[in-house]
Amino acid sequence: MDRTSLLQSLREKCGERDVVTDQADLEFFASDLYERGVTPCAVVRPRRVDQVQDIVRIARQQGCAIYLRGGGRSYSNAFLPQTEHALLVDSTGLDEIHKIDAENLFVTVGVGLTWARLDEALKPHGLRAVFWGPASGLNATIGGSMSQGTANNSSAKNGTSSDAVLSYEIVTGRGDLLTTGLDAQEQGLPNFRPYGPDLTGLFNADAGALGIKTAVTLKLEARPSALGGVSFAFESHANMVKGMRAATALGLSAAIIAMDADTADIRSGETGLKADLQKLLAIMRTAHNPLRGLVRGIKIALAGRRVFEQAKYTGHFLAEAPSEAVLRASERALRQAVASHGD
Repeated sequence: MDRTSLLQSLREKCGERDVVTDQADLEFFASDLYERGVTPCAVVRPRRVDQVQDIVRIARQQGCAIYLRGGGRSYSNAFLPQTEHALLVDSTGLDEIHKIDAENLFVTVGVGLTWARLDEALKPHGLRAVFWGPASGLNATIGGSMSQGTANNSSAKNGTSSDAVLSYEIVTGRGDLLTTGLDAQEQGLPNFRPYGPDLTGLFNADAGALGIKTAVTLKLEARPSALGGVSFAFESHANMVKGMRAATALGLSAAIIAMDADTADIRSGETGLKADLQKLLAIMRTAHNPLRGLVRGIKIALAGRRVFEQAKYTGHFLAEAPSEAVLRASERALRQAVASHGD
């Protein structure tokens, strides 16, 4: 590998500002939440798909490995370079929202877009993504979730990040462009994913090893207008699991959060819910985020402090609905299903 030639070629294709060689910056980009990889020879931030294709072709010519980075919030060591003869591709420059189709309920975005920005863009349409990201959604990129495979507290109902994908735009290891799913058809709409062999599924949770994701099309759904939920105390872990299974089978709980007493105590702090509930509900009305859902579940539990402060285990079952009447019916059904396992 000729580093001088490599950097010159990258700068010609991507521009001086998007080829990073400062040592401190390289070390930062080669780290995730807990670990640090081998410092790469450069970090490059493409802003168009043709630049990604150029990067791949240049790396092939130079015999240079490619590692892909999203928001850098991973703790799985999936994107950390293992050799100094490497380029680290920072995908955050690919953050364009290509299309929001409110009628056919899909959105196509660049993989560097964060879940938080996507959610903000969908709010005016009264929509949200079926899978709305991990707990680190403020900084986590959509491509990072798709490449590593992500679950959240709603996965029992909606599945993981892979279940929300309709199609990908992929740059292959030779620099060619591949589109999967019905997006590959001329004038086709990605209303469902498989059409013949499911090539989309091949690239789910591959950590970028099989190709570089540049865009993804996701399923959308209506944002609920009514938010609520029920909470239970459990005497045993086995009963808590039975309660979670019962709620999951109904398909009415938008998110399920369960924890032991020590975890609940650490998460909740010293103040109870009664002072914070109105503020928390206001937050929940504008955000659909598993981390906020976790907070809300804990606070709901602490509202009944006399019951829950002695509980060995607690389970919190968040419900969503298009109206208050439907919400109340869902909460009643959840209570009936879980109550026989609670205490």
